[in-house]
Amino acid sequence: MRWIVPAAVALLLGACDAGLPVEVDAGRAGCADRCPAALECRQGACVGAEAPRWPVALRLRPRGDDALAAVEVPRFEPDGPVTTLPDLPMSTRTTLSGRALLPGPDGPLAIAVRAIARAEQGIAEQPLTATADSVDRADGPRFVLQLAPFWPTAEGGRQRAVYRLTLRPVEAERYPPWVVDDVRVEVEGSQLDVPLPAFDGLPTVEGEVRISQDNPTPIAGLRVFAVDDDNRRISTETHTDAEGRFALRFWPDAAGQATLRVRRAGDVGPLPEIDRPIAVPAAGEAAAFSRIYLGALPSTFALSGRIVDEDEAPVGGVEVRMSGAVGEGVFSVDAGPTDADGAFTVTVYPGRYRVDLEPPPDAGARLARLEAVIEPESAPRWTLVAGPTIRGTVLDPAGDPLPRARLEVRLLSARYADPSLIVPGEAPPARTRQTEADADGRFAIQLDPGEHTVRVVPPADTGLPESDHPLSVPLGGGLPPLEVRVPAAAALVFGLRDGEGQPARDVVVEAWRTDTDPPVRIGEATSDAEGAGVVRLPVTQ
Repeated sequence: MRWIVPAAVALLLGACDAGLPVEVDAGRAGCADRCPAALECRQGACVGAEAPRWPVALRLRPRGDDALAAVEVPRFEPDGPVTTLPDLPMSTRTTLSGRALLPGPDGPLAIAVRAIARAEQGIAEQPLTATADSVDRADGPRFVLQLAPFWPTAEGGRQRAVYRLTLRPVEAERYPPWVVDDVRVEVEGSQLDVPLPAFDGLPTVEGEVRISQDNPTPIAGLRVFAVDDDNRRISTETHTDAEGRFALRFWPDAAGQATLRVRRAGDVGPLPEIDRPIAVPAAGEAAAFSRIYLGALPSTFALSGRIVDEDEAPVGGVEVRMSGAVGEGVFSVDAGPTDADGAFTVTVYPGRYRVDLEPPPDAGARLARLEAVIEPESAPRWTLVAGPTIRGTVLDPAGDPLPRARLEVRLLSARYADPSLIVPGEAPPARTRQTEADADGRFAIQLDPGEHTVRVVPPADTGLPESDHPLSVPLGGGLPPLEVRVPAAAALVFGLRDGEGQPARDVVVEAWRTDTDPPVRIGEATSDAEGAGVVRLPVTQ
């Protein structure tokens, strides 16, 4: 599939696939009289001679039978324009009952934890996860997770499901998290006792937090913890005491480099956040004392400002976010949405800030980012600019207008007037706009400058698949009318059976393309009363 645009437009508008939930009668909505030229209606999909050109994985999410577990079908290659899978066995939920055990003078001592089981294989995007808190039992606190013991394969077989188990002790100030890899559960259920190292003698990092060397006032009530390179907490989590002191404990296998984080919490006033590298000692070794200074902090003050549009009219509902270097750390604050007069008030330090302005979707304004020097006498009045309007036509595979298709446009990365303020790899605000093409396939939508994904969802009775198309919107807009061509479909026919061999109905079947990073959802259908259904897949990129 592809975008077709006038040759003068210097844009690369290729297309990749993604899907939105579409309710069809097991994917078999009538399309015999609606397929474009050169396509035929098979299994409710307008197909040609091609199969999808990438591997596919399935995620199966039951929504009608609480006994069935969510599972995935590992990647496979569709074998033609219509691929019929053998009946897939659904996994019945079974229990993993477990305890986290510390050594004690009279035998193992169970402690209360939050248990998180995350599937280690399958689709990486939002992996299947189950969570349970310990409940007091006769043998001590015990957690019970509901898990799938196996996943179906595309050949109709079964493969063991493998999980990573993370145990987060309820007493986070005493015990660090613990991780167990390669956890499996039997069909009839399993029990798991997880032995933890002895609490006495755990590697410890001690320190204190004060304002500065010139003003060594201790700061109480700050949240302190340590994370690894993957941003996972690996230490206990504590708060500084009245003397500003803290002590973090680690399991012995955490020795090495980590990042110490100091965050304000509760009623602690506006303070900068601190990240510092630390060395976690091995068992039996002493760690250097971590003395942390927030730095020279000027007095805070109340900043009042106003957000207006290009006509000087106030813009309400704008999220105002400010972040700047203060002392030895970074001070970030959200001013909250502006009121009906476009006004906001927030407590800040004087200094240079990066300011993000996020208007509500119905304001007609685009995202803005700017730098501002803020002083006690400042009274900023920031102006939002209207976002460019993008116009175009949705076309079917034959190039004819496709009426009533839904378009959902999601922002992937923002573009700002000052390119030096763009942070590489930064996740943008969650900005999604929706519209629907008219009877002639035409649409118009106002967007933020930046990179987007345009998701096109044809009406269910057209037999055409959902598809994703990249779109680059320049700061000044100025794009000629676009033509968005929807690809031909391929049909993926499935049948689902529960543990008794009966049809598994009301199971949402998501198809994912797995050769992209991250994986992309490319279609969806729901099993009918016979456990059957068809997912329409796009065939070209």
